[in-house]
Amino acid sequence: MADWLRLVPHDRPFDSTIAPKCPEMLRGFDVRLSIEKDAVAHQTLLLRKFYRAFDEPPDDYFAYVSGRLTRDELFARHRTQHRSAHAGAWCAELGEKIRAL
Repeated sequence: MADWLRLVPHDRPFDSTIAPKCPEMLRGFDVRLSIEKDAVAHQTLLLRKFYRAFDEPPDDYFAYVSGRLTRDELFARHRTQHRSAHAGAWCAELGEKIRAL
């Protein structure tokens, strides 16, 4: 483990006062594509991508999580973020040929 990493409290994310001045480490990962062959796991990836498409999650997300809104209603209200999430979370099996969408 890097010496500077030992200084970072494990109960909070990196911040510029502790982590080195390295923008790549401060912003985290920018995952462009996630692929899952299991349909249920894919739905989890899709929701995660959707959530991360916002700077702040909308109230509709919390309405969905609490059962006051269906998944379809949530995605319909935020079509741009849903399209972005769908483009970055695929249900496919690696090694298999993927048909053009």
